[in-house]
Amino acid sequence: MTGKPRSARRPLAVGDIIHGFAHGTFGRDHYHCVRIEAVGADWVVARDPDEPERGPSFTFGAQALDLCAQARDEGHKTPWGEPVQPCPAAGKPYALPRPVDVVCVSMNGEILAHGAVAGVNSDGTITLQTPRAP
Repeated sequence: MTGKPRSARRPLAVGDIIHGFAHGTFGRDHYHCVRIEAVGADWVVARDPDEPERGPSFTFGAQALDLCAQARDEGHKTPWGEPVQPCPAAGKPYALPRPVDVVCVSMNGEILAHGAVAGVNSDGTITLQTPRAP
């Protein structure tokens, strides 16, 4: 394994782009960049935002997540190893395929924000659609 050790990498997060082949973590025929839709302690689900009909990509395990983080950090490359290129998926806001409800709670239990994630912005922040009062 090359690059930073796992402990030195920023954890994978919703909205991150995993570039290209991703060291084979999504299978040997996976060459497109995908944006993370959901991530857990040892799994990740991602999808190509320009081709939602392709379906989600899924991988799991500590080594696979480390390789995904490495592919995210390395930048967009072509399958043939040419120099790093601008990623076609980067810098675009995108809508999630289905609403995701979130509740942000402070340490003292106060609700800071509540709503459905309407989209992830190009800077990684989220836009919430707040519930309407009855």
